[in-house]
Amino acid sequence: MENISRIKEKCVGCKSCEQSCPKHCISMEENKEGFWYPVVDEKNCVECGKCLKTCPVENAEQHRNTPQTVWAWRNKNDVDLMKSASGGAADSAAKAVLQMGGVVYGAAYDEQLVVSHIEIESNVRREKVQSSKYVQSDPNNSYSKVKQRLAEGKKVLYTGTPCQIAGLYAFLGGDKPNLYTVDLICHGVPSPKFFKKYIEYQNRQTDGRVIYFNFRSKDKRGWGTQYLLKTKTKTKTKTLSLDRYGKHFMDGDCYRESCYQCAYANTSRVGDITVGDFWGIAKSHPGFNSPKGVSSVFVNTEKGQELFEEMKPFAETESATLEEAMVKQGNLVKPSDRPISRDTFYKHIDDVNFIEDIPVGLQLKERIKTMLPAKTVQFIKQKLGGVTNKVSVIIPVYNVEQFLGKCIESVCAQNYRNLEIILVDDGSTDNSGEICDAFAKKDDRIQVIHKRNAGVSAARNSGIEACTGDYICFVDGDDYVMTDYVSYMLALGITYDADIALTTQMFGNFDEEQNQKDDIKVWTGEDAVEAILCYKVPIGCYCKLFKREILEATRFIPEIYIGEGFNFNVDAFQKSNRVVAGKMKTYYYRRDNPTSAMTRFSIKKCECGLQALEIIKSNLKFSSDRIGRAWEFANWRTHSDFYDMFVLADARKEYPDVYRKCLNITRKNALIALNVPTTKQNKIRAIVMWICPQIIPFAMKLREQRYKVAVTHR
Repeated sequence: MENISRIKEKCVGCKSCEQSCPKHCISMEENKEGFWYPVVDEKNCVECGKCLKTCPVENAEQHRNTPQTVWAWRNKNDVDLMKSASGGAADSAAKAVLQMGGVVYGAAYDEQLVVSHIEIESNVRREKVQSSKYVQSDPNNSYSKVKQRLAEGKKVLYTGTPCQIAGLYAFLGGDKPNLYTVDLICHGVPSPKFFKKYIEYQNRQTDGRVIYFNFRSKDKRGWGTQYLLKTKTKTKTKTLSLDRYGKHFMDGDCYRESCYQCAYANTSRVGDITVGDFWGIAKSHPGFNSPKGVSSVFVNTEKGQELFEEMKPFAETESATLEEAMVKQGNLVKPSDRPISRDTFYKHIDDVNFIEDIPVGLQLKERIKTMLPAKTVQFIKQKLGGVTNKVSVIIPVYNVEQFLGKCIESVCAQNYRNLEIILVDDGSTDNSGEICDAFAKKDDRIQVIHKRNAGVSAARNSGIEACTGDYICFVDGDDYVMTDYVSYMLALGITYDADIALTTQMFGNFDEEQNQKDDIKVWTGEDAVEAILCYKVPIGCYCKLFKREILEATRFIPEIYIGEGFNFNVDAFQKSNRVVAGKMKTYYYRRDNPTSAMTRFSIKKCECGLQALEIIKSNLKFSSDRIGRAWEFANWRTHSDFYDMFVLADARKEYPDVYRKCLNITRKNALIALNVPTTKQNKIRAIVMWICPQIIPFAMKLREQRYKVAVTHR
């Protein structure tokens, strides 16, 4: 039947379907784990499709906005600031709407510490929604109430997780006048049943009923992750990560299944305003930092800007960048990883001693932190950066003064701080060398190597020889990267114990749309070689992180300056026991550089690129049929690329023999793409070039107009 039952584990539990069903044949029932899922009375269902139309899973792309401005936020009222999570931005939004005579909906505890969305009409009850609740809030019938209040002409503020906000918009049929929404940066939600069991456990531990619980108390150690609970006779505080509930919330093995594939874990936001902890404030805006907490505020829409102006009198603010606010906010990049332990976490939830049996481990590091003064902990963090693995970032530089500053700034701004940044000035004749030296004076992690011009391969080799990191990655001097370029690949590498970690996709600098979901593959060395020969992986050396020992005997061939990364990568992949590949975009490949190797054609480059391919073939250690087919595809793709360059640079008549060779291979060998595991785009390209090869260069001409740079013949 065509109804909400098809959503299954993708369901986010917003209850929009239950509230929207005109026949009232949908009920939300707890599964064994304690999460709500829709159950449809199939006998009475008329298949009207209303439930699917109001489901945020089915309408995940609706009402998505990129942040327009980003702010650091700290409430002026100390009482409100101490009661609120981080800097109290969500509380200020509530105060502003109430001041306008509106109503507010947010998550609150009831007397039994069950969390649900309630309606607030006055400041007297605002305290109920001020603090964080690390459990899925029951929306109840709040969407229906919002609809009623809007019909009455009331201004309404709804605060919740992104999926709850999306559910509200889907229920209402889109945005509505007088409706303001605030979405929270969310890691994932444990089940209410788990939290209920936990409170029962705390009741036993404290010999009394818990009457107050705060996941993010600031009373003792300030803004951080310290919980506080109260009974009538006792008050108890503890570091969340040392707690039986808190540890598993932070480990992420107790979340709802849909959280691990969340469509909203990115910077494309659903709320008018987004709020979260501004964890990077101590480094990016040290003067604004406060032990009482600082919020990040993303203003995403015009209505969000209206609300922001109404909120602003209640706080101190400071303008920030999205990259600064994303530090330690991995869920603005991708959903939380699903640990293997999630498979069994809820298996015994109905046992009497479920909470007591949950392991927490020694956690020596965390326990030591709780014994040290907060200032001492902060000092150690600043000095050590909280990391052990040093990553060397190698940047070859040659006559890129126009773009170099942005490149270096983006690397310096990485949220992973234990970096060694090696700038290799390959005999630049513009101001690139001076720019390198200026940055080195400002950041002691930067080392500059000035050398005679010998090409990009020799420059990268110089960087490899000079580096001391445990891992090595590369960035080209005219490109730039997101703040998690290093941390994303390092997390992949460490998590999967891989010799090489990479991402298969990247931004063009005119394309800033992030993938909604990650897709992680673990390959053998042979799998990885096949993948790169089939162009499922960027053939350049960027978007990859190498264990240093893998590169002990691997270098770029100095004479090769086109296809040099292709050759280097295949060599490294062959030496790897395990390669892990994700697909989140963290690298911006610049397409508007008029001096790029990809925009300046020469016959020497063509010959060099074809030579690189032959070297790859001669050095292949895998002799399987699939690797042979993969190389044949790479050979076709390389010749077809140079055919495009010949046409675009109008060099066909000047070099007729090489041109004809490229054209013949482009046409005759195109269908090899149908026999290898390449991308759909490559298969389509191959079919088009088999039928009419002139189409692709024509399409590229149109692209040139967008990037305002053309392929020239040098």
